[in-house]
Amino acid sequence: RDPGATLNRVARLSSVRGNELRPGPAKRIHDVYFDTPEGLLGRRKMNLRIRETGGNHWITWKRGRGLLSLLNKNERRELELPWTQDALSTVMRELAGNDVILPTRDNAPSDPVQTMRSMGLLILQDRETNRQVRDVMSTKVDRPLAELAIDSVVYHFQPQDVRLDEVEVEAKAGGGTRVLEALRDGLLELFREELELWRWGKLVTGKMIERMLRKGALEGLLEGSRLKPEAYEKLRSALETGSF
Repeated sequence: RDPGATLNRVARLSSVRGNELRPGPAKRIHDVYFDTPEGLLGRRKMNLRIRETGGNHWITWKRGRGLLSLLNKNERRELELPWTQDALSTVMRELAGNDVILPTRDNAPSDPVQTMRSMGLLILQDRETNRQVRDVMSTKVDRPLAELAIDSVVYHFQPQDVRLDEVEVEAKAGGGTRVLEALRDGLLELFREELELWRWGKLVTGKMIERMLRKGALEGLLEGSRLKPEAYEKLRSALETGSF
């Protein structure tokens, strides 16, 4: 019922299931996702994103598992590069290799978002995340095994902004699934009435929230701009069925 209080309690943890949590620098992340007017990137299981954090911009291209051969079904291709003309050209070549041809820009303007729009792309999602970072450490290894991110997210939709909160854990090199399972189980045990598993990422979750918002399906399920707990059951059902 009080997401801010829950996040503060998570942030105060010094360890979970024997894994030390070391505070890292807080981040403000602004992500803008793009697609063609025909939704070609989405149909081809690709994401194209501009990320701004700490005054720096990055361009990211991801290709999901759906486009890869059965022999490499667990592989996922991703490029994340600092915003430069060379980086833009590299990403455009990757898109062209997947039959998505966009107008080339010989001199990328300093504003990455306007550059994407000038190439005929539409904004698919615009969101900001205030993130508290915790490096997950083990007494056996002197390097992070995972990163725990405590996120407050604001989606900027045309009708209105929508806020939600999440705790996300990502394995680092050598961390493996065991540390993720320990953190998951430990957090759910400590916050069993306040946290629940959520298997959808921010992009997919936000797209469904926007659809529901436009159709009036979230009427009475927002407190200001923040989703009420009751909204998540309806949101989960919509995501599980894949339609609304």
